[in-house]
Amino acid sequence: MASSDSTLIFGDGTFEEQVQELVNYLARDLADDARTAFISPFQEALLSSGENRKQKTITLVLGAVKGLGSGSEKEIEGFFNLLYAHVLTLFPDEAGLKEHLTPILHTISVAPNPAIIKYRILTNLFNILPRSSPLRLQVYQGLVTLATSQDELDLLGIKKSDVERWISEWNVTAEEQSSLWKSLSDAFSKCGPPERFLEFQLSYISSLPESSTEIQPAILVAIAAALKTPAMFDLDSIKKLPSLKLVQSTPLFGLLQVFLNGDYAQLSDWLSKNEASLGDSGLDKGILERKIRLLSIADLATQNVGKDLPYSAIASTLQVPAADVEKWAIDGKEPMYRSKTPSEHFSATAMRANLIGGKLSQPTQTLHVTRAAHRSFGSEDWADLEKRLVNWRADMAAVLDVLAHTKQGRKPRAAQDAEISAEKTVQAAA
Repeated sequence: MASSDSTLIFGDGTFEEQVQELVNYLARDLADDARTAFISPFQEALLSSGENRKQKTITLVLGAVKGLGSGSEKEIEGFFNLLYAHVLTLFPDEAGLKEHLTPILHTISVAPNPAIIKYRILTNLFNILPRSSPLRLQVYQGLVTLATSQDELDLLGIKKSDVERWISEWNVTAEEQSSLWKSLSDAFSKCGPPERFLEFQLSYISSLPESSTEIQPAILVAIAAALKTPAMFDLDSIKKLPSLKLVQSTPLFGLLQVFLNGDYAQLSDWLSKNEASLGDSGLDKGILERKIRLLSIADLATQNVGKDLPYSAIASTLQVPAADVEKWAIDGKEPMYRSKTPSEHFSATAMRANLIGGKLSQPTQTLHVTRAAHRSFGSEDWADLEKRLVNWRADMAAVLDVLAHTKQGRKPRAAQDAEISAEKTVQAAA
């Protein structure tokens, strides 16, 4: 949706002719007698005198709008565009816009017309309103509600960055901002991927003051959503919530800590005390056990990148038989993908869960780790990365030195230094 300030485009004709056009559209389905009686008050308003004549006339038209009418989609859109233009011209202040457009928004939302035309006339209103108008929030929420009811959220192209920018432009209260984030998280909860729901749920939580009675339930919902989603392994966004401390006395907080820092043994311990409460949060024991095992493999792999990891070490960490290691190393559920080489088996899709990469060898009963995802990335991980980069840089410098000296027909500096050192050793011995 456009974000520019409003630009009003009127059709041809005088104010009186345009009002007559609006009124004729509203009266088009009435019988002749009823039509004459319907039009009469508008004609009287147009013939009246006084500086507020136009405002009174458009207010009268607004009061007569009880639906979208029986016109074609083009006619409906044209009617509302013309009506919007007059309202924004005659009632430019926010109080006036809210008073006269709020009833129209309700009329549009409850109209039985196809959703496509309702999208268009609501989007047109959003775009024609001034960039800073708080009424934009109300229009946008109407669009979100409409899209949710049709399971068509993708049509709105909702981006968190857009919403953040709009909120900074609109003159809305903190409560209204929270209401918008809540409506978006609710929308994605009903008809969106869980990752998008969590994205907007966290924004909703961040918009609430810690004194709010809504914040603790919202945090618990976010934690449960992240844990019960099979493919969601990155929990840093929840870990970094300043308000997370508000739920630290709850069982769910303890479960979150297991998935942030623990292993299968700690999950088993948590379940022994709290398994009965899983249903309250919509959690599934099987999903939790699978996720913690995959995260445990990743943790083990991060300590062994570039090395061969014995099956026995993996089996011990996951508390599974050694025969099941290959299954878990691949994706924790499906039978492993076997390559054409009988002695070595490879991952079909980067270990499917995308937590580790490597090569399984049945003869040596090892997993050669080529990469691994960190459960979280802290100061120790940054220090380790720096150390690896320094070593890599030194290795590359040595390779470049070898290539340069080989090209020039001379021995590499390292070889020269070794020879000099050997000569000095011989001389010293002599």
